[in-house]
Amino acid sequence: MAKEGFTNGYALIIGVGDDLPDTIKDAQKVHETIIDPERASYPADQVVLLLEKEATKDKVLAGIQLLKNKIQEDNTSQATVLVYYSGHGGLDRNAPDSPFYFLTNGYDTSDYAGTCLEGQVFSQELSALPAQKLIILLDCCYAGQVKAKAGREDEEDEPKSFDLQQDNQKMVNILDQGAGRVIIASSTADQVSYIGDKGLSIFTEVLTEALSGKNTDKAEAHVSFSDLWGHIGKEVSKRAQGLYQQPQDPVINAQDVTFFYLCQNQLEEVVEVPKVFILNDPADNGFLEDLDKQLAGMARRGKISKWNANQIVAGSSISGTLDRELQEAQIVVLLVSADYLASDRCYDIQEKAINLGKRILPVIIRHCLYEDDDYINDHAKLPQQNGTLTPVSAWEDKDSAMAQIAGHVRALAKELKS
Repeated sequence: MAKEGFTNGYALIIGVGDDLPDTIKDAQKVHETIIDPERASYPADQVVLLLEKEATKDKVLAGIQLLKNKIQEDNTSQATVLVYYSGHGGLDRNAPDSPFYFLTNGYDTSDYAGTCLEGQVFSQELSALPAQKLIILLDCCYAGQVKAKAGREDEEDEPKSFDLQQDNQKMVNILDQGAGRVIIASSTADQVSYIGDKGLSIFTEVLTEALSGKNTDKAEAHVSFSDLWGHIGKEVSKRAQGLYQQPQDPVINAQDVTFFYLCQNQLEEVVEVPKVFILNDPADNGFLEDLDKQLAGMARRGKISKWNANQIVAGSSISGTLDRELQEAQIVVLLVSADYLASDRCYDIQEKAINLGKRILPVIIRHCLYEDDDYINDHAKLPQQNGTLTPVSAWEDKDSAMAQIAGHVRALAKELKS
């Protein structure tokens, strides 16, 4: 169930593409996770996505400016900004000190300065964002070359860098101090970032798990920065070794880092006993009773729990009870008839169930023009008789129709518990 959106969250997500098409998939996955109300829950209009031709040097700089303008327009002092980059990292070895560059879309290695984004410039532009918290996530080869703050003259002020081999407790102590800017890189300065077994880079695979609440207590409302680093720090190296027998150790560059929340914690719990909410018009209570009997065995054995509006206790708030029971349900069964389609209450609850992302099972119980309801028309498949959707009322053996429906409920419940 989605909680309120992470309204102070802003993001810039870059997938360079070019000769690395997998970077597009990585960036799209991060974007999908970031704006998903059932995951990180950032408002979609506060997230800038730059893919392939939109990820040139100039357009990346313009994207940063766009994000800056949005934060200023919102007039917030609590902005948390997440920046994700998936692409090449390269050193211009023909230049003094071999500066690090982000090889943005359309890059030319004979002209790093003209076609690529220098790491120090990128860092300086991001540091100028009016953000209370800024976390930069880099998924590229040799990503560990980047520093959290560029242009420092005093060597003692150089931000601390850590990799997976260093003491974890020392890392936690650093993360719990100060207010700051953080960079997490997918690998150390001399390592490659690998592709995982799910079609994403290992780093992005682990990152999106963390942004979805992995490594947090399910009771926690938010994912903290420490939760994120804890999962990345443990999993990236382990998966690279398992798949390639090669090292890939993520690193963190931190400047006065403190504990802070990064996004919502929306990790779905494994449902022990899925709850089935049955929605019908009172004119169809006879069909409700028939389905209720078919589900009784599953409920008795603890495979599901079930609820319908006839269970509302006299004196209770009808709308409040319906909303509460719907929020708690995992499966919603719609018993569709002409009376159902004419009911404002049924329509309102159906819309709420859709918006909550519930598993919805529309069932046609009596002949009606269900095709006029776009959602029901797109999703109604039951009951099937000889391969054709046939209303329950048209079946000679109505018990067989209801048993088929109950079987689909059982399959959904089993899927939820797996």
